[in-house]
Amino acid sequence: MKKNIILLGALLVSSLAYSQVGINTPTPNATFDITGKPTDPNATDGLLAPRIAGNELKVKDPLYGTDQTGALVYVTAAASPTSLKTANVTEAGYYYFDGAEWTKGDFWKLKGNLGTSAGTNYLGTNDQQNLVFKVNSERVGYIQGDGVFDSLNNFEGTTAIGYGALGALTDGQNNTAFGINAAKSQTTGLQTTAIGEYALEDNTAGDYNTAIGANALNNTNGSGSTTGTRNVALGYSAGSVNVTGKDNTFIGAQSNADANNLNNATAIGFNAKVGISNALVLGNGANVGIGTSSPANKLHVIATADPVKLEGLQTGAATDNLVTVDANGVLTKNTVTSITGNAGNIGIGTTNPNTKLQVKNGDVYLETVGNGVIMKAPDGNCWRVRVNNGGTFASDLIACP
Repeated sequence: MKKNIILLGALLVSSLAYSQVGINTPTPNATFDITGKPTDPNATDGLLAPRIAGNELKVKDPLYGTDQTGALVYVTAAASPTSLKTANVTEAGYYYFDGAEWTKGDFWKLKGNLGTSAGTNYLGTNDQQNLVFKVNSERVGYIQGDGVFDSLNNFEGTTAIGYGALGALTDGQNNTAFGINAAKSQTTGLQTTAIGEYALEDNTAGDYNTAIGANALNNTNGSGSTTGTRNVALGYSAGSVNVTGKDNTFIGAQSNADANNLNNATAIGFNAKVGISNALVLGNGANVGIGTSSPANKLHVIATADPVKLEGLQTGAATDNLVTVDANGVLTKNTVTSITGNAGNIGIGTTNPNTKLQVKNGDVYLETVGNGVIMKAPDGNCWRVRVNNGGTFASDLIACP
């Protein structure tokens, strides 16, 4: 007790004489200056703030006001439930009293933070500077003020999220990759979009390709003179066979090309396959409906008027078939000769006519009076053979058709 009184008295005398207090130093440089003992391995250095549990601190709420502003404590356990003054005491740590409540330092932790508010807490800058990301003290990317993520070198406008996404890029602008290994092999290229795991994975230099879906277009490569540009694939593994083709469109899971160098080819539907350039394939064994949601045939058209129009038809050969329409509107072909051809026979009731016109098991009926059968004589004149009221035949000389 005597030692304590003497020490306290010495501190008071020192304080009155110099207005500064020093511990382990004869020349304090501040109001209260503590110097550690770095050369003494048996001395523990540091300053211990009062240690108290959150609920114990809460009991002392009436004691804290503006006069206690700046008080520092170390809370060993969160207050539960909290009060107005301990509202922020949600975990162990250092807290200071700001005159109204206990406040924890605004320090972001590597393992996450508690008590954050989206409108108040954030990771970013408070000026017009970009938010910069570094690895091993080297800048690897940044987020601009307009929210666009850019990386280094000539990667202006490029965004990559996901392990390995655009990992090989050395020179390219306005590329976007989302997903594991999306556009992983691309080294150069412009305006490429890859969304999905392994989308455009093997693309190395193609421009303007768009792949949405896991494994979509994951074999495309090349640009400029090597082709492989402006391809679009939507769906799982869509367009994955394409290697160097350009201007192709694949829509639907596993829609693809049957060859790797097609141009301007389109396959739409699950597992649809297009085998030649400048072609469109709808579905894989599917029916196509126009004006109907339940097509019953490969092409099923329902319309109130003028449902089908065909132009530019070619002149047929003698072996062509005749297309007919049944009562249900189904088109079928019949093995008859061409009406517009010049080297065939026409059969009615027979599929094997022996003359230019052969009628089997039926009559030929000419209803209009005066009509008949026109025949050409050896001298080149044409005669119409008709029948009179009495059943006798008569003929008239007429101009040849």
